Amino acid sequence: MTKVIGAPPPGQGADAIVLLNPRVTEAAVETDEQFEGCLSLFNVRGMVPRPLRITVETTNLDGTRTSKVYERGLARLIQHEIDHLDGKLYTARMRPGVDPISVEQYRQTGLIYSCQASAQADRLWRHQVHEARGLSGAERGARQ
Repeated sequence: MTKVIGAPPPGQGADAIVLLNPRVTEAAVETDEQFEGCLSLFNVRGMVPRPLRITVETTNLDGTRTSKVYERGLARLIQHEIDHLDGKLYTARMRPGVDPISVEQYRQTGLIYSCQASAQADRLWRHQVHEARGLSGAERGARQ
Protein backbone atom coordinates (compact mmCIF):
# COMPACT_ATOMS: atom_id res chain seq x y z
CA MET A 1 0.00 0.00 0.00
CA THR A 2 1.31 3.43 -0.92
CA LYS A 3 1.27 6.09 1.76
CA VAL A 4 1.05 9.68 0.58
CA ILE A 5 1.50 12.99 2.37
CA GLY A 6 0.51 16.19 0.64
CA ALA A 7 1.56 19.15 2.75
CA PRO A 8 0.61 22.77 2.11
CA PRO A 9 3.47 24.85 0.77
CA PRO A 10 5.35 26.97 3.33
CA GLY A 11 4.86 30.24 1.47
CA GLN A 12 3.26 32.03 -1.45
CA GLY A 13 4.17 30.49 -4.79
CA ALA A 14 5.94 27.50 -3.24
CA ASP A 15 5.42 24.04 -4.68
CA ALA A 16 3.37 21.52 -2.73
CA ILE A 17 5.32 18.85 -0.89
CA VAL A 18 4.17 15.36 -1.84
CA LEU A 19 5.86 12.39 -0.20
CA LEU A 20 5.20 8.80 -1.30
CA ASN A 21 5.97 6.15 1.31
CA PRO A 22 8.03 8.56 3.43
CA ARG A 23 10.42 7.22 6.03
CA VAL A 24 12.62 9.23 8.40
CA THR A 25 16.13 7.80 8.00
CA GLU A 26 18.05 10.31 10.13
CA ALA A 27 17.10 12.73 12.88
CA ALA A 28 19.24 15.41 14.51
CA VAL A 29 20.05 15.12 18.19
CA GLU A 30 19.09 18.79 18.61
CA THR A 31 15.41 19.13 19.38
CA ASP A 32 12.86 21.88 19.61
CA GLU A 33 9.73 21.75 21.74
CA GLN A 34 6.67 23.58 20.45
CA PHE A 35 2.92 23.44 20.86
CA GLU A 36 1.24 21.34 18.19
CA GLY A 37 -2.38 21.01 17.28
CA CYS A 38 -4.26 18.68 15.00
CA LEU A 39 -7.68 18.36 13.45
CA SER A 40 -7.89 14.93 15.10
CA LEU A 41 -7.79 16.71 18.48
CA PHE A 42 -9.02 20.12 17.39
CA ASN A 43 -9.74 21.60 20.83
CA VAL A 44 -6.36 21.00 22.52
CA ARG A 45 -2.68 21.77 21.99
CA GLY A 46 0.33 19.90 23.33
CA MET A 47 4.04 20.56 23.75
CA VAL A 48 5.88 18.16 21.48
CA PRO A 49 9.65 17.74 21.29
CA ARG A 50 10.90 16.99 17.77
CA PRO A 51 14.28 16.91 16.03
CA LEU A 52 15.21 20.19 14.33
CA ARG A 53 16.47 18.38 11.23
CA ILE A 54 15.40 15.13 9.60
CA THR A 55 16.29 13.20 6.47
CA VAL A 56 13.30 11.64 4.76
CA GLU A 57 13.51 8.90 2.15
CA THR A 58 10.61 8.80 -0.32
CA THR A 59 9.60 7.04 -3.51
CA ASN A 60 9.58 9.00 -6.77
CA LEU A 61 6.81 8.48 -9.32
CA ASP A 62 9.19 6.28 -11.37
CA GLY A 63 9.72 3.99 -8.35
CA THR A 64 13.22 5.15 -7.45
CA ARG A 65 14.01 6.20 -3.89
CA THR A 66 15.33 9.63 -2.98
CA SER A 67 16.25 11.43 0.23
CA LYS A 68 15.78 15.03 1.27
CA VAL A 69 16.67 16.99 4.39
CA TYR A 70 14.03 19.13 6.12
CA GLU A 71 14.73 21.59 8.91
CA ARG A 72 12.91 23.41 11.70
CA GLY A 73 9.20 24.10 11.08
CA LEU A 74 9.04 22.05 7.90
CA ALA A 75 10.74 19.12 9.65
CA ARG A 76 8.11 19.38 12.42
CA LEU A 77 5.23 19.45 9.92
CA ILE A 78 6.53 16.46 7.98
CA GLN A 79 7.19 14.44 11.15
CA HIS A 80 3.66 15.21 12.34
CA GLU A 81 2.19 13.95 9.05
CA ILE A 82 4.40 10.85 8.90
CA ASP A 83 3.22 10.04 12.42
CA HIS A 84 -0.35 10.04 11.07
CA LEU A 85 0.64 7.55 8.37
CA ASP A 86 2.02 5.37 11.16
CA GLY A 87 -1.22 5.69 13.15
CA LYS A 88 0.18 8.09 15.78
CA LEU A 89 -1.08 11.41 17.10
CA TYR A 90 1.17 14.14 18.47
CA THR A 91 0.07 13.20 21.99
CA ALA A 92 2.16 10.02 21.65
CA ARG A 93 5.25 12.24 21.28
CA MET A 94 4.57 14.42 24.33
CA ARG A 95 6.72 13.99 27.43
CA PRO A 96 5.35 11.49 29.95
CA GLY A 97 3.12 13.11 32.57
CA VAL A 98 2.41 16.19 30.46
CA ASP A 99 -1.15 16.63 29.26
CA PRO A 100 -2.47 18.70 26.36
CA ILE A 101 -4.00 22.07 27.24
CA SER A 102 -7.20 23.59 25.91
CA VAL A 103 -7.08 25.96 22.97
CA GLU A 104 -8.20 28.73 25.36
CA GLN A 105 -5.23 28.07 27.65
CA TYR A 106 -2.94 27.95 24.61
CA ARG A 107 -4.20 31.31 23.36
CA GLN A 108 -3.46 32.80 26.78
CA THR A 109 0.22 31.78 26.51
CA GLY A 110 0.71 34.38 23.77
CA LEU A 111 3.01 31.91 22.03
CA ILE A 112 3.04 31.29 18.31
CA TYR A 113 5.28 28.87 16.49
CA SER A 114 8.76 30.29 16.04
CA CYS A 115 11.99 28.33 15.94
CA GLN A 116 13.85 31.39 17.22
CA ALA A 117 11.51 31.65 20.19
CA SER A 118 11.59 27.93 20.97
CA ALA A 119 14.09 28.24 23.82
CA GLN A 120 12.00 30.98 25.44
CA ALA A 121 8.83 28.94 24.98
CA ASP A 122 10.53 25.87 26.43
CA ARG A 123 11.64 27.79 29.53
CA LEU A 124 8.16 29.26 29.99
CA TRP A 125 6.50 25.88 29.53
CA ARG A 126 8.89 24.17 31.99
CA HIS A 127 8.32 26.93 34.54
CA GLN A 128 4.53 26.58 34.23
CA VAL A 129 4.67 22.79 34.49
CA HIS A 130 6.92 22.95 37.55
CA GLU A 131 4.73 25.60 39.19
CA ALA A 132 1.63 23.50 38.55
CA ARG A 133 3.32 20.49 40.11
CA GLY A 134 4.64 22.54 43.05
CA LEU A 135 8.26 21.52 42.44
CA SER A 136 11.04 23.23 44.35
CA GLY A 137 14.02 24.87 42.62
CA ALA A 138 16.21 21.80 43.33
CA GLU A 139 13.59 19.46 41.92
CA ARG A 140 13.19 21.69 38.84
CA GLY A 141 16.93 21.59 38.17
CA ALA A 142 17.03 17.83 38.54
CA ARG A 143 14.24 17.37 36.00
CA GLN A 144 15.62 19.63 33.28
